[in-house]
Amino acid sequence: MTKTLYITDLDGTLLRGNETVSPVSTSILNEMLDKGLLFSVCTARSVVTASRILKGLHLRLPIITMNGVFACDAKTGKALRSQPLAQDTAGRLLSVFLAHGRPPFLFTFDGNDLRVQYQALKSPQEEAFVKDRKTKYKSFRQVPAFQFGDDCVYMSALDTRQAVEAVYADAFRIPGVQCSKYADTYTDLWFLECFSDRASKAEGALWLKEKTGADQMVAFGDNLNDLGMLEAADIAVAVSNARPEVLRAADVTAGSHEKDGVARMIWEMETKIY
Repeated sequence: MTKTLYITDLDGTLLRGNETVSPVSTSILNEMLDKGLLFSVCTARSVVTASRILKGLHLRLPIITMNGVFACDAKTGKALRSQPLAQDTAGRLLSVFLAHGRPPFLFTFDGNDLRVQYQALKSPQEEAFVKDRKTKYKSFRQVPAFQFGDDCVYMSALDTRQAVEAVYADAFRIPGVQCSKYADTYTDLWFLECFSDRASKAEGALWLKEKTGADQMVAFGDNLNDLGMLEAADIAVAVSNARPEVLRAADVTAGSHEKDGVARMIWEMETKIY
């Protein structure tokens, strides 16, 4: 019998537009999880926000967070593995952001806690981002100058597509850096996320596949930062609301994120209806 790992993106894929897992998806997935379903998530979110969203699911496997930078225990949030940036690499990356007048959110990890620094907020959306997360992180602070050593794991920004692509054009050339740019699911702005080139959604998903001893991996996504993970999967599934690039890359199309597409597809595949 084929042992299958199912892994899904969150925003725009498993999550509805209100950033929650629906009661229907929760019920479907929990019934299968309680019977041993190999299921996890691979998200650009941090474990801080992802774990709150996923608390209703009976997850047993680690979750992959921050585009593959971390694998975390789904219940405790403890980091099981991490991929930091070297200090000199992080310094070069920060210089690129600042040269474009686009100071980032800079994330550091001390082995226990994720901490965030920022200098200036460029949009109402970034102001909302800070307001929401200040209540969730132990440290989320405005600083006159960024401070980090070998503990920097991530830099990100939320801005117009033009501004994001300008920074991306220089950032992705830095050795040791991986960059992801994609449209925000909830606004008309774009995300730029930069991290170690040892990390990616694909790498994190494949690590979990090996850890579980799965024979095949079925991956679900909707946005540009999911493309690597879908390419690495044995079966790539796009939800019907996915970007055109993702729909073209997928082997199969599931229902939309508002119609429990991920959970229903897994149910069909597991019960051999698919």
